[in-house]
Amino acid sequence: MDSAQRAEVAAAAFRQGDRLAAMGRFGDARSAYTAAHDVVLDLPALHQRAHERLLPVHRALGQRGAVVEDRLLLLLAPVGVFEVLRWLLLTRARLRGRALYPA
Repeated sequence: MDSAQRAEVAAAAFRQGDRLAAMGRFGDARSAYTAAHDVVLDLPALHQRAHERLLPVHRALGQRGAVVEDRLLLLLAPVGVFEVLRWLLLTRARLRGRALYPA
């Protein structure tokens, strides 16, 4: 799946997560947002969007560690943390001789 296809999958998961969060189904919303997150790790803007959506859900679920992680990543977004994460993930995949997202 190429990046455009993964972005479409993430957009659909974001919409589903938004509907579930609006209904107060935070566990299900977290699952939808996590599904989106997991396919956009190499797309910094969408990776950031996933953490923006996960933050209120993690708060509602009382997941303190995840809240801290989301807040830290979002705090560091202006200095390029999501671009650095992309580079690290792609470099690790290359060193292991694998694609980050196999075809």
